[in-house]
Amino acid sequence: MMEINKKSPIPIYFQLKQIILNRIKKGEWLPDSPISSERELSEMFGVSRMTIRQALNELVSEGILYREKGKGTFVREQRIEQSDAMSFTEAALNQGLEACNIVKNFEIEVADMSVMERLGLDNYEDVYYIQRFRTIEKMIIGVEEMYIPVKYIGNIKKDDFKGSVYKLLKDKYDYSIDHVKTTLEAVITGPDELKLFNLKEPAPILKVTAVHVTDKGLNLYYEESLYRSDKYVFNVNIYRR
Repeated sequence: MMEINKKSPIPIYFQLKQIILNRIKKGEWLPDSPISSERELSEMFGVSRMTIRQALNELVSEGILYREKGKGTFVREQRIEQSDAMSFTEAALNQGLEACNIVKNFEIEVADMSVMERLGLDNYEDVYYIQRFRTIEKMIIGVEEMYIPVKYIGNIKKDDFKGSVYKLLKDKYDYSIDHVKTTLEAVITGPDELKLFNLKEPAPILKVTAVHVTDKGLNLYYEESLYRSDKYVFNVNIYRR
């Protein structure tokens, strides 16, 4: 068991936070299960309940834990929260989650009418079709299909898409994504999604369709994705014009 180092310059409450997070990551405290009480934690680590409460309050505000009046403090089921033009990988890293992209399909095909219209293409042009499974902590929570015109990125490899697409496009081609034209809708899982997401019965999932636009106004690529709604939250700012 990790111990509190009272001689360390690192605040005691922060050390305690890291110990709790480590226990959750190791599976010692499972989602929706209670953690030890403030009194138990105080006795366990030899620190005041005020310090314990400070650590727990921060973990509650960060969405790691939640409280139920009269019952205690529980581990919250972790969901990735994505906001605005932030990539999935960036969002996961910001929350301290282990994200991975599994590239299942990578090929060149001729754009269909839907892709042509969304990307503003004049002809039936070649596009890269990339299908990726999105995982958090080794669990598949989403499947993404992307269509990127070959003329915009030239020669590229399958393995290039294992990381953040935004970072890839910026580092290799100097494209900066400025905004994303997005449509969100709830749909019910079909047989393929039930198997992919390891669900026992049909459930609502989130369908995302999006055109990613550069700072120069170029519709760079089109995306269609499905995400488990119990594992993924998409935050949107809506302004009244």
